[in-house]
Amino acid sequence: TIRQPYPPQSKALVQEGPFAYKCVHQGGVRYRDYPRHDAAILNSSIKFNEVVRIDEKVYIAGETLVYLHVKGRGWLFENKDGIIALKRVPIEMLK
Repeated sequence: TIRQPYPPQSKALVQEGPFAYKCVHQGGVRYRDYPRHDAAILNSSIKFNEVVRIDEKVYIAGETLVYLHVKGRGWLFENKDGIIALKRVPIEMLK
């Protein structure tokens, strides 16, 4: 699906889940309130080795980040600054 605007003035490719992702970043990953690299950081996070259900994957035209939406919780990055933070795993790994 192509969504426009997402964010404003951008085109985005959206893949509907569910997907399972595992946090591979030692420090964990904090949720954001919007699918942008400079979005506000929320007060919740996922811990190293935690597996989370992803409802949408969003690729925004002209950006290298992959945004992962967890409905009701916020947005995560698959990668940031060349570092892989979350890795896709088999859906069966969800509890």
